[in-house]
Amino acid sequence: MNLVSTNPNTMEVIGEITCTDINSFNTLIEKSKAAQSYWKEITIDNRIKIFKRVKEILYNEREEIARLITKENGKPLFESYSTEIIPTLSILNYYIKKARKFLKPHFERIKIPVMIHKKSWIEYEPYGVVGIISPWNYPLLLPMGRIIPALISGNAVIFKPSEWTPLVGEKIDSLFKSAGLPENVLQTIYGGAEIGEALVKSNIDKLFFTGSTRVGRIISKTAAEKLLPVSLELGGKDPAIVLPDADLDRAAMGIVWGSVMNAGQTCVSVER
Repeated sequence: MNLVSTNPNTMEVIGEITCTDINSFNTLIEKSKAAQSYWKEITIDNRIKIFKRVKEILYNEREEIARLITKENGKPLFESYSTEIIPTLSILNYYIKKARKFLKPHFERIKIPVMIHKKSWIEYEPYGVVGIISPWNYPLLLPMGRIIPALISGNAVIFKPSEWTPLVGEKIDSLFKSAGLPENVLQTIYGGAEIGEALVKSNIDKLFFTGSTRVGRIISKTAAEKLLPVSLELGGKDPAIVLPDADLDRAAMGIVWGSVMNAGQTCVSVER
């Protein structure tokens, strides 16, 4: 079975991707766990070198990737740059600069009164295999915002892009492969709800889900039954607050932009 990707502006078919075999999940997990056991031993400096190459490739291919996002997602080319390419480069810069500090073992003073003169030693260990399910509305920015910190901290990732934007998901996969990420440290799977459900029920160690509140509730219940750590980014109902001293013309423009940007398909868009 194939996923057919269609340009929402023209309804033109722009590509097809073979769906992941739902019966292959045990093998996928085994490959991820084997790759992660190797990847976590790579020094943080060597991991960062790979992410510098990812940033370089993304920057060099920015025009191609921005046009792919516009073609598959439908947003204007300006928004593909301003809300996808540019912030993703910023995320890469952030973790390239901060990862050493964030992951460095350190002493920390205990704040419990009865142990006020004691210190604890903190070391960070990766979860293992992290599942990431991302939506179609920001097909580059949202998954990269999860994939980058998960990988740079020593986890392996199984990534499921939205079935509506699989070509952007495939491009994300190729960015890391081109940058020299070891085989199976990032695996990308394709399909609809049944593939996402199989990922949630598989033997992963952590899950990130970005999507609807309805699906988030279902995932939360499934994760709770197996004590799977899960991070959910769901829909919102966000207000705009205009204070008495505000510039009303500027506020009005900001409210309209915050409501209709990306056709309103943003979890933090202005809705009231």
